[in-house]
Amino acid sequence: MCDFDATHQLKETAVNHDQFLRDAGTPHAIKGDLEAAASVSLGDLAALSRQIKAKETSATKAKEEGLQLRKRILEVQSLMLQCQSTTDHIDVERHEC
Repeated sequence: MCDFDATHQLKETAVNHDQFLRDAGTPHAIKGDLEAAASVSLGDLAALSRQIKAKETSATKAKEEGLQLRKRILEVQSLMLQCQSTTDHIDVERHEC
């Protein structure tokens, strides 16, 4: 009787293991929000990889745009300083006249 129990347990373990592997490889619907994907499985790795690459591309683009904006801000600040200097110079000339 002991062998029957052990065999039954092994079969049950094998069935549970097979079910676990099926569940682990079954992709879930990931709607684009990585943080909300709480039940990600191994079957989702391809979709997650695509999303991560897209987010990396987006982050790189945003970083480049940020650098361009900073450069433009510095240019505008320089022009504002030149305008202020010119305005101050004109004010000084008016007072001297």
